[in-house]
Amino acid sequence: MIYVLVGEIASGKSTWTRNAVANGDLVVNDDAIVNMLHADQYIAYDTSLKPLYKSIEDHIIHCAIMIGRSVIIDRGLNIKLTARKRFIALARSLDVQVSAIIFPRHTPEEHALRRFKSDNRGHTVP
Repeated sequence: MIYVLVGEIASGKSTWTRNAVANGDLVVNDDAIVNMLHADQYIAYDTSLKPLYKSIEDHIIHCAIMIGRSVIIDRGLNIKLTARKRFIALARSLDVQVSAIIFPRHTPEEHALRRFKSDNRGHTVP
């Protein structure tokens, strides 16, 4: 099974994920991949490396499914169907089910405060 989390940043996706891993599910998190490749310096994110980031995600998902584990896709948004199509196609190619877990939307003000409290990445609230 592939679970694709759908929600804004700081909507509760990572909290849900931390609770779900108790079942043995594995997590693919794009922030963690970027941090892994850039020595925990997320600000080093490089759009020219997106194919590499996505390739790593795909490889982790493929290997996890092959060894019988479910995978949780914990990415920044996945709000639009076009952003989820890659994972839907990957699930179909691996002959596993895919399910979207949808999180509530917040006002821009609440979203900014939740984001700032969870990980401000060097930004201020304004």
